[in-house]
Amino acid sequence: MSDPRVTDPRSAQGEIRRVAGHTATYAIAVFAGGLGRVFLIPIVTRFLTADEYGVVALVLAFVSLVGILMDLGLASSLIKFYSEAADPNLRRRVVSTLFAGGAASGVLIALVLVPGGRLFSQLLFKRGDYVHFVHLGLALGLASALFRIALSYYQAVPAPVRYAAVSVVKGALAVAGAAVFVMGLGWGPAGYLVGAIVPPAVLSVAVMPGILRSVGLGFDPRSLRRGLRFGVPLVPATFAMWGLTYCDIYLLGRLATLEQVGWYQLGQEICMGMGLFVSAVQLAWPRFIFSHAREPGAPKTFALSAAYYIMGLSVVGLGIAVFAEEIILVIGSRAYVPAAGVIPLLCLSTLLFALYGLFASGVQIAGRTEFMAMTTACGLGVNVALNLWMIPRWGMAGAAAASVLSNAGMCVVILSISKRFYEIPFSAPRIAGVTGLAVGLFVVSLWAEGLPALRWVLLAKGGVVAALVGAVLFGFFSREETEKVRALVRDLFQRGA
Repeated sequence: MSDPRVTDPRSAQGEIRRVAGHTATYAIAVFAGGLGRVFLIPIVTRFLTADEYGVVALVLAFVSLVGILMDLGLASSLIKFYSEAADPNLRRRVVSTLFAGGAASGVLIALVLVPGGRLFSQLLFKRGDYVHFVHLGLALGLASALFRIALSYYQAVPAPVRYAAVSVVKGALAVAGAAVFVMGLGWGPAGYLVGAIVPPAVLSVAVMPGILRSVGLGFDPRSLRRGLRFGVPLVPATFAMWGLTYCDIYLLGRLATLEQVGWYQLGQEICMGMGLFVSAVQLAWPRFIFSHAREPGAPKTFALSAAYYIMGLSVVGLGIAVFAEEIILVIGSRAYVPAAGVIPLLCLSTLLFALYGLFASGVQIAGRTEFMAMTTACGLGVNVALNLWMIPRWGMAGAAAASVLSNAGMCVVILSISKRFYEIPFSAPRIAGVTGLAVGLFVVSLWAEGLPALRWVLLAKGGVVAALVGAVLFGFFSREETEKVRALVRDLFQRGA
C-alpha cells in the first residue's frame, strides 16, 4: 500500500496550477474593488466639497475599526477550521456555527455602541451633532462584517470565481449607489454612506441563504470556542494595522481641518494605482517564496524578482507623482488640486510599504511572524508620535511625511531581523539608486512646472517618466539577469495556464 504522505509529482503540479489559478482570480477581485473606488472619485470630487469628503473619510476609518471588533477574527477562523476538518459534517457545523457567531457579535457590538453616538461624534468630528453619521457608520460596519464572513466561506471552500464575481458586483453596486444617493438625490456625505451600506447588505442577504442551505443550521459550542480562541488573539495585530492605515486620517481630523482630511483622502485614492499593484503582488508573493525557498539559488531569484518589482512600482509611482495635478483635474475638480501636494509623499510611502512586505520574507519563510507583529506595533507608535508632532506644524504634508518616515523605519528593522533567519541578497545600491533617481526626476518635474506653455510642461513631465523607464530597462540589469527573470515569468505562466 502506498504511503499517503508521499506526494505524486503529477498531483503536486496540479496543485500548483490550481493555486496559481486561484491567486489570479483573487487578484481580479482586488483590481475590481480598486476600479470601483476609482470610478467613485469623479462623483466624490464633483458633488462633495473637500470638508464633506473629510467627513466620509473619518466615518470609513471608524467603520474599519468597528469592523475589527464585530468580526473578532471569526472570518479567519472559518477559513482555518473548515480547511482542517476532514469530516464533511464537521465542516458544515464549523460554517453554520461561525456564521451565527459572527452575526451575533456584529449585532451585539452595534447595539452596545449605538448609545455612544454623541461621544463618537465628538471624538471623530470635534462636534456632537453628527450622530447620524456615526449610526450610518455602525450600519455599514455591520453589513461589511456579515459580507466579510460570507466571503471567507468562498475562500475556505475554495470558490475563487464566486469570490471574484461577488466582489465585482459589490464594486459596481457601490458606484451605482453613489450615483443614485449623491448625484441623483443630493444627499451629500450621508448619501455616500447609504450607497456604501447597500452593496454588502444586499449581497449578504443574497448569498447567505444559499450557503446556509448547503451547510444546514447546526450549532456547535466547541467550534465556536475554538474559533474565538484562534480569532480573538488576531484582533490586537489587526488593530495595529488599522492604526498604521488610518491614524494619519484620524489625527489630521483632530489636529487640522476636515477640508485637509478630504484632500488627503483623495491623494490616497489616487495612489490606488500603486496600491492595486502592491495588493496583487502581495497575493502571489507568499506562495512564491514558500514553494521555492529550499531550492538552490532561490535567494538570488527572490532578490532579482524583488528588484524588478520595485523598479516597476517606482515607474508607476513617479508617473502618478509627476502628473498628480493633471490627474486631479481630469477625474476630479479644481477644488481638490491641493491634494497634489501630498501625492508624491504618499507614493513614496506606498513604495516603502511594498519594500516592507519584501523585506519580511525571511521571517515568513522561517515562520517567525511574531517579529512582524512586533515591528508593526513599533511602527504604529512611531507613526502616531510623528503625526502628533508634524501635523500641527505642516498639516497634511506632515501626515504624509510621518507615513514615509515610519514605513522607512519598519523596513530597516524587519530587514535586519529577516536576515538572521533567511538571507535574501537584496541589492541595496539598485533599490536606493532607482528610488533616488525617481526622487531626482520628480524634482526636475517641479522645474518643468515653470515652463511657459502647457504642452511644454506635459512634454517635459513625460520625458521625466520616460527617463526612469529607460534607466530601469537599460541601466540596472545585466543580460543574464534579464534572461533569468524572463525564464521565471515563463515558468510561472506555464504553471498557471
